[in-house]
Amino acid sequence: MKWAGYQLRKAYFDAIGNNITVSGNPIKVYDMEAPIGSVRPFIIIGSYVQTNDLNTKDGFGGTGTLNVEVNTEVVVPYGGRKQADEIMNSITTIIHPTTGSVNLTSTNFNFISVELVGSYDGFNDGDSETNYRVVSILQHKFFEK
Repeated sequence: MKWAGYQLRKAYFDAIGNNITVSGNPIKVYDMEAPIGSVRPFIIIGSYVQTNDLNTKDGFGGTGTLNVEVNTEVVVPYGGRKQADEIMNSITTIIHPTTGSVNLTSTNFNFISVELVGSYDGFNDGDSETNYRVVSILQHKFFEK
């Protein structure tokens, strides 16, 4: 059994890091948590869950589910959602540019598919409702190289 979490997160950082901008400025990408006081918008590569459901006698394969989060500043009274949606759309377009293609590279794994299996949104707790976030739950099929 091989763990693909680091390789998948690294593939996301490599694919979207400095490639998504707002007003000409690249959006920062963080691992699991943004530092306190981070300028919004920003992206968080979040929780990872893996199952080893694609193993065969010839090789190892599995399914990895990764949460990708976009945080934006709320503009009174309800601004922020559109910007978060546009950023998330940019992420998914980079990662999955066309049907049947996955733009994630790794030295140890071939990521062969990506699928949106869920999402949720809302205000971050304890942030005086100034920080809106949308989280996409993305599932990836992969095989060891």
